[in-house]
Amino acid sequence: KAGVPSGPIYNIKQVFEDPQIQHLRMAQPVRHSERGEIRVQGLPATLSRTPGAIRQPAPTHGEHTDEILRELGYSANEIASLRQEKAV
Repeated sequence: KAGVPSGPIYNIKQVFEDPQIQHLRMAQPVRHSERGEIRVQGLPATLSRTPGAIRQPAPTHGEHTDEILRELGYSANEIASLRQEKAV
């Protein structure tokens, strides 16, 4: 009416249900270790020569803690102690 480009404001459920979002494949299904198949935001740009893909969802809270601590030089006993002390 006023000549200003605009559109609806969606909640997250409405975003994933939008026909244009589905057509552009901006919502991608991935397998989640705790929730089964979920939809996540797809790639913001699709390039013909290097298309890219979403291979896995974001990690769960603390999923890689032990792995990171090992890479930082912590032993299994030290990690167990940190867990026991609720430091991680």
